[in-house]
Amino acid sequence: MELFCPACGLKSFRTVSEKAYMCGVCGFEFFHNVAAAVSVLLEYNGRGLMTLRAADPGQGMLDLPGGFIDYGETAEDALRREVREELALELDTLEYIGSFPNEYNYRGILYHTLDIIFRARLNSAPETVMDKNEISGVEWVDLKNIPFERIAFKSVASVFRNLQ
Repeated sequence: MELFCPACGLKSFRTVSEKAYMCGVCGFEFFHNVAAAVSVLLEYNGRGLMTLRAADPGQGMLDLPGGFIDYGETAEDALRREVREELALELDTLEYIGSFPNEYNYRGILYHTLDIIFRARLNSAPETVMDKNEISGVEWVDLKNIPFERIAFKSVASVFRNLQ
């Protein structure tokens, strides 16, 4: 399949590899690299707060609060912004859990992501105010009895498998 080159506009853009594209006329190269995302496991009293996804990919399935890192943000700043937007919570101390590769199929385009996961241990269960565009609900799950079949992404499932 030939594609239009974003630089010269000609129908001369071709796939070079799984992540590289090149224009046969002007030589423009494009690399579809990994996107960086962040999530947090909010823990309280042996349970973890999970969100229900309001939209695809994974609509109605469980996820961790978080999202994509914007230009110029650190992972920690992006995570604090995402949790503030999604749940109206302010996070203080974050503990790094790890990074996990993931696939995010959005509107027919497969994005490969690297999901950077943190943990925040809470002193009390927060009041949950939700951004209904992002999440349709929240669930506290028992960290010893994770419902893996309901988790939207393999990266999130990997987090829980690594913690057990």
